Order: sequence, then C-alpha cells, then structure tokens
Amino acid sequence: MNKEKLSFKEKLGYALTAMGSDMTTQTTGSFLQLFYTSVVGIPIALASLVISLSAIWDAINDPIIASWVDNHKFKNGERIRPVLLYSVVPFALCFTLIFTTIDAPLIWKIVYSFGWYFIYMIPRTFYYLPVFTLRQVATGDLGERISINEFISYGQAFGSSLPTLVMWPIIYAVAGVQVVDGVEEMINPSRGYFVAALIIALVVVGCSLFNYFTTKERVISDSPKTSIIEAIKLLVKDKNFVLNLLIFFFYGMCVTLTTGYAAYYCNYVMLDRNLVTPISAMFIVGTLIITPFVKKIYNKLGRNKTMVLGSLILAAGALVFTLLARTTVIAAFFFTFCVGVGTAITIIVIGINRADVTDVLEWKKGRRMDGMVSNVTSLIKKLAHALVVLLLGIILQTAGFIEKTDANPYPVQPDSAKLTIVLIMGVGVLVSALLMAFFSSKVTLDKEIEQYKKQE
Repeated sequence: MNKEKLSFKEKLGYALTAMGSDMTTQTTGSFLQLFYTSVVGIPIALASLVISLSAIWDAINDPIIASWVDNHKFKNGERIRPVLLYSVVPFALCFTLIFTTIDAPLIWKIVYSFGWYFIYMIPRTFYYLPVFTLRQVATGDLGERISINEFISYGQAFGSSLPTLVMWPIIYAVAGVQVVDGVEEMINPSRGYFVAALIIALVVVGCSLFNYFTTKERVISDSPKTSIIEAIKLLVKDKNFVLNLLIFFFYGMCVTLTTGYAAYYCNYVMLDRNLVTPISAMFIVGTLIITPFVKKIYNKLGRNKTMVLGSLILAAGALVFTLLARTTVIAAFFFTFCVGVGTAITIIVIGINRADVTDVLEWKKGRRMDGMVSNVTSLIKKLAHALVVLLLGIILQTAGFIEKTDANPYPVQPDSAKLTIVLIMGVGVLVSALLMAFFSSKVTLDKEIEQYKKQE
C-alpha cells in the first residue's frame, strides 16, 4: 500500500474541488426549487416531486458509470483522474443551463426546466465520481488520509455555505431591484439567477483543473474486471459498507435540512432574508474551529466514538433549534454552528471509512471497486436530498404554504407553514443525527483492518 506523503498543494487541490462540487450541490439544493417556484412559476409540490424523481434516474446511471470507471484504464494507466478533466466543462455548462427558462406557456417552461435537469444528471455523475474517489487512491497512509479529509472538510464547509452567502447579492445586483409599494422587487430575476450560476460554474472549472494538475493516483490495483451485478452483490454483503452508507444517508439529510433550507427559515419564518448570510456563516465558523482538532479526537477516541460525538453535537443543535427557533434567532445561529462542528467531524471519518472499506474489500474479495464504492455512496446522499425535497414540498403544500405569483409576489406565510418549516428542519436533523450515532457505533472496520494487517 502506497504511503507517500502528500504536498500541501495536492491537499489544497482536494479542498478546492470539494468546495466547488459542494457549491453546485448547495446551489441546487437551496436555490433551484426557489428558482422553479418564484421565477418559472412551477407549483412547489410539483417542483419537489420532479427534483426527487430524478433520484430514480441517478440510481440507474450511477452504477453504470461507476462500473465503467472501475473496469477502464486510460492511456496513462489511470482510471479516475482523467474523468475529472473530461467531465468538468460539460457539467459546468449543464449546471448553468438548469438556471435558465424560456418565454413560453407554463407547460413548456416546465418541460424545458425538467428536461435540462434530467440531462444535467449525467455529466454530474461523471464529475462527482472523481471528486469522491480520488481521495481513496491518493495514499494508503491513515495519517495522510485523515489530513486529506481535513482539507476536504474545509472545502466542503466553504462550498456548502458560499452559495447562501453570495448568491443573493449577485442575483439582486444583476437582476436589478425596484421598490413597489415599499417592497423590494427584482426587475429581471431570471438574468440574476443565470449570472450567479455561471459564476459558480466558472469557479468549479478552475478548482477542478487545479485538482487535476496537482493530484496523483498512487493506490494502483490490477484486480480483474467486475460486472455491475457482481460488484453490487459484493457491496451489499459487506456490513461496514452498508453501515457507512446509512451514516452518509442521514448525514446528507442533516446537511440538506440545515444549509439547504436556511433561506426558507429566514425568508418565511423570521421574515428577514438578510439573516441568511450570518446564519450560514456560522456553519463555516463551526467547521473552521473543530477541523484542526479532528485528528487528535480520532486518535484519542477512535473511529466509532468520534463519529458518535459528531452525531450527538448535531442532535444538540437540532434540539435547541426545535424548541427556540420561533422565539429567538440565536437558536438558528447555535444550530448552524453545531451543524458545522458535527458534520466536519462526521464527514472526515466517513471519508476514511470509505477508503478503508475499499481496501478491505480488495483484501477479502480480490476486487478493488473505488468507483462503485464512491458512486453508490454519493447516490445515497442524493437520495437523502431528494427525499427531503419531496417531503418538504408535499408537507409545506399541505401546511398551506403560499407560492409567489404575479398577483402576490411577496406572500405572507400562515403560522402553520412557519411552524412546519421549523419542525421539519429541527426534528428532521435530530432524528437523523441520533440514527447516525446508532449506526456509527456498529462499525467494525478497525477489527477487519487489524486482521488484514496481520496477514500482510
């Protein structure tokens, strides 16, 4: 197993790519539904349903693309890094286009919007695969793996929060604002969303190219080709892979429910969109504070207890938010701070788990499936996001949520909708975090790795 030390530049490359990929994830999670409902004019329940149904398409194309990557080698002998180079431009282009609309009757706007969204899913799968997988083949050294994932945690923190921090200022600046009856109204919101998405897309391309030219594939495998069916069977039978999958699923729900819906809380519950920026910034603050200490925590507590600690911090923030969010905005600041701390701890260990699962599978079964392990794991996070979007859309519609229309551009939400937003975010994260803690306590990777080392 290669244990070469990695340079700061290479680790920075992983951080930048994590930042870029999470910027797109966060932008679609926080703004695409708003774009569909407030700019295109699609009812919230329909927008939520279609975004969620795209997960079915993901479930089809993710394993196919992952299997191709695992069984294919490029001319330079690499399997993963070139995929990043070839996929980033198509991905960035399609990402920008999902934030466009056409001047046509609503039915054709819907067809156009959802058609582009489903097309976007294909280059997104190709792009996300190396983003998640390159870290697994960078090194076999545990210390370096922790270090890589610390850098990635920094990148993800900024990537998850920057869209919330910068999107609204860009959208308003480009769209132009006029005051109608004492209320600010965007003049051309479609143009604002498009330019904001384009800027993020260009950042993603730059980050990805930096990553491509600074990273290496060091963990090389000559394992035989594995069919999709065989690979899925091997993964499903692996206890630790399944457990890490479940942990990542609930992690994805926690992230989507907080950073993804902070704008809903600020706009519709607290009635102050200016709160979005400082509340989201607390997520970054929490991550920056805890990340330098994760390696020490991991060495002190071990894998399982470190993951449980991160989950319980998430649960504590969610409980405070659930009880106090409607009476004081301080609860929201505390909540996002705890999410930053808890997810930073959790995602670092999840990344280590993913790499270790791949190593152990190669040792036990003679098959190295970096692409399948990463893409199926990524798929699970997408499913978590899709489930949250679907449930939130349906529940909010039931709770009396009022969409923006030309006749009512700034609707005042009923108390039932406001309470629902708080409960979905708070209780949703609380339950997800407790389930993360439960499954984290069941992981047995350390025992398997100890057996593996004894037989080396």
